[in-house]
Amino acid sequence: MLLINPLWKIQRINQMVIFVSIVNCLILIYTAWIKYNGTCPSCNQLVPIPVNSVFIALAGIVACIVQAVLTYLHGKGILCLFWALLIAGISSSVASYLQVIQFLWAKNLCYPCLTAASLFYLMFCLLMYQFIKLRLFNLRLSAFPELSKERSESVNYRD
Repeated sequence: MLLINPLWKIQRINQMVIFVSIVNCLILIYTAWIKYNGTCPSCNQLVPIPVNSVFIALAGIVACIVQAVLTYLHGKGILCLFWALLIAGISSSVASYLQVIQFLWAKNLCYPCLTAASLFYLMFCLLMYQFIKLRLFNLRLSAFPELSKERSESVNYRD
């Protein structure tokens, strides 16, 4: 019974997550710039959050950078995948909360903020797919100990 190694797909997903994270970082830099200059009418309305909107965009930039670094370091160990998944989940939840608050309070949406929130969700979905795929592959290998022994001798896994 031949089991196909999904690690080549995981490397591709890692590259996609890093790319989306960099694009999201660039969008958030633009968002912080328009919030700082006051050129976006929907971003500069008063929202019932005691934190400055530029600080929120900068926090999103830091989250994107940490997300990209953890995804890059996923080859070093599985713990980086858990942290990347946790940060992606928290970031997408905070982005959703901010979008709902902005829509309910300001009655309109900021499109760079909406795009950044969508990209946070895309990163979360990609990492969740990767986690489930890797987990199912490891469960299949553990069901057949003789196959996992043969495969571990012939293929050098990083995780």
